[in-house]
Amino acid sequence: MTNKMKILIALMIAIITGSLAFSLSNIFNLRQKPNTSSDNPTTSGIKQSEPSTSETATSNINEGNSSYALRIEKLGLEAPIIPNIDGNNKEEYMKALESGVAQMAKTALPGEAGNTVIFAHSSYYESRPGNYKTIFADLDKLAAGDIIQLSSGAKIVSYTVIEIKTVKPEDVSIVNQNKNEYKLTLVTCWPPKTTNERLVVVAKEIQ
Repeated sequence: MTNKMKILIALMIAIITGSLAFSLSNIFNLRQKPNTSSDNPTTSGIKQSEPSTSETATSNINEGNSSYALRIEKLGLEAPIIPNIDGNNKEEYMKALESGVAQMAKTALPGEAGNTVIFAHSSYYESRPGNYKTIFADLDKLAAGDIIQLSSGAKIVSYTVIEIKTVKPEDVSIVNQNKNEYKLTLVTCWPPKTTNERLVVVAKEIQ
């Protein structure tokens, strides 16, 4: 066998071996990748709106106020609301979601004109801290007319569901503020174990 032929055979073996190693590496990485939501925010791509009247309103809803809570009786859901969370600050909102659901900063407080925007996990890594990793996993079971309540101390504000939809992560319209309406918007990554879309539940205040 000529030296040229030997070199050619060696080169072919090297290419085949390298390709196999690359394929195995990809398979290994895919198998190791958790089948859960990534660290991408529920509000990824959503820019926060201009300040609402919540910044000047008198309210007993403050950081760490454990009485500020979300309740959805139909789903058996009750969770503390962590207020004033920056949806574009990953460290801040991921920490908040360990302790409950989060209200996006600069959105209306309950009872105020505007849009109260609350977001939370539909799924998350089991190994990560927190007890609210799937708190919004059943949000799609809500229907028009179902009741959602926000409470702070003795104050309870009730809402009725008017719309359920999915939107792209970059759809910023869901956080828009309109002083002519009293609205609540719940947002989560959808479907669970993905961040492909956002499930959005819109409810209007019962006055």
